[in-house]
Amino acid sequence: IASAPSTARNPQSNAIVERLHLTMGNRIRAQLADENPRTLTEAENIMSKILQDTLHSIRVTPSEATGFAPSVLAFGRDMIYNEPVDFDMESINHRRQRRVDKDNKRINSKRYSYDYIVGGR
Repeated sequence: IASAPSTARNPQSNAIVERLHLTMGNRIRAQLADENPRTLTEAENIMSKILQDTLHSIRVTPSEATGFAPSVLAFGRDMIYNEPVDFDMESINHRRQRRVDKDNKRINSKRYSYDYIVGGR
């Protein structure tokens, strides 16, 4: 895993993290709607439980891009049934690349073709 800087002016470059934050925010808001803490300690306990539940649900939910949950790819085991899971990382990478190529083709089909000429306007 390599670190890649992104600017605040271009949040799309951080799309995976932004999507994760959106999912977490929605889940936290939904669970907080039912809670009404009276003390700071109660609020901390509620938030701790909500964050645990939210992160667990994200880790066990299969990704559309890979077809597997992040926890399965990281540990090779299902977190719900605690069974080993076999997967072919090469086929997952090919599947993801096909999806990227398809999306790029769709997006690029809407662009205008233009031949640039040196000194032209």
